[in-house]
Amino acid sequence: MQMVYCNLNISFINRVCTITFSRLKYINNELGCRVRETGHSTKELVKLISRHSSLCEIIQHLNSCYGLVALICVAFSSYTITKDVFVISTLWELGFRIEALIRYTLWISLNLIYMTSLAASSGNIKNEAKKTAEILSRAYGKGKDYQNIIDKFLTKSIRQETKFTAYGFFVIDNSTLFKIISAVTTYLVILIQFKQLEESKND
Repeated sequence: MQMVYCNLNISFINRVCTITFSRLKYINNELGCRVRETGHSTKELVKLISRHSSLCEIIQHLNSCYGLVALICVAFSSYTITKDVFVISTLWELGFRIEALIRYTLWISLNLIYMTSLAASSGNIKNEAKKTAEILSRAYGKGKDYQNIIDKFLTKSIRQETKFTAYGFFVIDNSTLFKIISAVTTYLVILIQFKQLEESKND
């Protein structure tokens, strides 16, 4: 049941992040075209920036509602991967069973897939939101009106960075999977050492 709960919530978060990423990408493309063109009004620029702010607010609301859920899912997946890899390492000593190996490998693969998709979708939003500031910086010298609009946007984006976090403990992005694998490896080494120590005491 815990696995089903985590997978459903991660699927929902991934879906929202994917849709938001596609909208942010579209807005950045439109902003890029407006910046390269000449003779257009600042109203179109303000309209696109307001849409960008609305999308960033969606991510903030998603973060406030599902940040704790994401933290629980990441913790549960890390625990499941650690436990299953440790069980697989003991299968070789207790006797090789192909059905158990397939079952535990399947659970590990599912957790890695869901964690990879969550980290990728969240990281894409963070990177795409940063591109907006780079695009608008090209229009900074086109006039006073542009400078005022861009200054307001940059001030707001600095105070409220667009990112999805695990309840504020850490940012979920492309580096999250590497951190999970590093933590799992560390705990596996500790578990194997404790097991070897226990076996040596029994001997």
